[in-house]
Amino acid sequence: SRMTLVGVVIPVVIGAIGLSLIVLALPQLPDPIAIHWGVSGQPDGFGSVWAVIWIIPVLVFGYAAFCLPLALSREPGVTSIQRLVLATAPFLSTLITVIITGSVLIQRGLDDARDAPSIVPLLGLGLVAGLAAGALSLLRAELAVTGKRGGVAEDAYALLLAGRAPALLTALGDKADPEAL
Repeated sequence: SRMTLVGVVIPVVIGAIGLSLIVLALPQLPDPIAIHWGVSGQPDGFGSVWAVIWIIPVLVFGYAAFCLPLALSREPGVTSIQRLVLATAPFLSTLITVIITGSVLIQRGLDDARDAPSIVPLLGLGLVAGLAAGALSLLRAELAVTGKRGGVAEDAYALLLAGRAPALLTALGDKADPEAL
């Protein structure tokens, strides 16, 4: 179902891609790597790459496992809270995977992890990418239930979503096509 795709499959795929990239980069990483950056954005904590690899499976796959019963629920009608919880999964998985994977990958080829660049740009990238993934997932989840409403309520809800779509598309760097909406 769409709920399984949004709340479970997409987050697991995002996390698996991040883990794969880290594993592929292992031979190119300094030992130890930077595992913590201070408020200045410079590394101030060092350790094994394995100290950060566990974060993706525990948080990303853990949240996807939490979402699985909601996604597979056969109860009639998915509540707005269930849709929000499921749409949060792509947000969290993207945010966490971009930051963790990026913080490891920026250290490829370094002799000393103290030379690692600031992760401040990664924090911004992770947040923007996570918000985009979450917003698109929530929109998809909402559109999935639009057809289950009847009559005037269905038309009003579709118009509400269509009215918000141009602003969302613009925020994501795309142009709204009036005919498509």
